Amino acid sequence: MVGFGANRRGGRLPSFILIALMVVILILSFNYWAVSNKHSRLLDELAEVQTQVKRTDAARSRLEKRNSELMVQVDTHRKQIDQKDGDYSALEGKLQTREAQVKKCSDEKMKLQSDVTAQMSEFQRLKEQLKELRQEFLKQEDQLQELRRNSTHLERKLEYER
Repeated sequence: MVGFGANRRGGRLPSFILIALMVVILILSFNYWAVSNKHSRLLDELAEVQTQVKRTDAARSRLEKRNSELMVQVDTHRKQIDQKDGDYSALEGKLQTREAQVKKCSDEKMKLQSDVTAQMSEFQRLKEQLKELRQEFLKQEDQLQELRRNSTHLERKLEYER
């Protein structure tokens, strides 16, 4: 008796299954090739993005370093400006003090000049008065001499008449 499997051929696959398996293998191969290409492109893009990230990080670190240097310079310049403002204020105060001293000296000079002018006119007046007094003195001295002569002359006359 032959069993149920006696009609079967031994070990050979039917051709439609073989064709189906070949189609599946072709589809899987095509999908593998497509995925492999996509994976390769994505790896290239990833490498490019990583390179850009490295460049960006390097640029950011350079910019941060430059920014910190500029902040130090700004602080230094602010300190210098504050120092110069203080110096300017001090010099402005000194200038105002000097201007006040100059004004005071100018006022004193004007007062002294007016005093000198007054004293010069007083000196001229006294000089004129001295000149007049000398003339008066000389005149009176001449009169005194004349009177002495007259007196001597009169005394002689009196003596002579006596």
